[in-house]
Amino acid sequence: MASIAEFSITGSGVGGLVGGPDGALWFTAGSHAKLGRMTLAGEISHFPLSQGVDPKTIINGPDGNFWFTAYGASLVGKITPEGVVTQYSIPGANPEYLTVGPDGNIWFTESGRSRVGKIVPSGVNAGTITE
Repeated sequence: MASIAEFSITGSGVGGLVGGPDGALWFTAGSHAKLGRMTLAGEISHFPLSQGVDPKTIINGPDGNFWFTAYGASLVGKITPEGVVTQYSIPGANPEYLTVGPDGNIWFTESGRSRVGKIVPSGVNAGTITE
């Protein structure tokens, strides 16, 4: 028989969720403009984002960071395991879902524009966005 445990994450509006290489769970906090980290013991940390940034999806990146989309804010961002956030603006786009491609880049969908884009996560061209 399956066992279910639930953890309350007050004021977060949890959306996306991913397991991290640090042994914790990382999540997007819906309309609360923050990302979060929860240990398996239930200890929670929050990482605020810029005002109006509502993260949606979060994944493990090939560079050891976590990557997320902010649908209404037209950006893709990353957060390091230490909590340092970098945001990459994509004017006019509504990035929604993302994945690591076979080329090692971060690929994302642009809802409403019928486009797919990519962002180079590391190296000389880090932060370069192609739509």
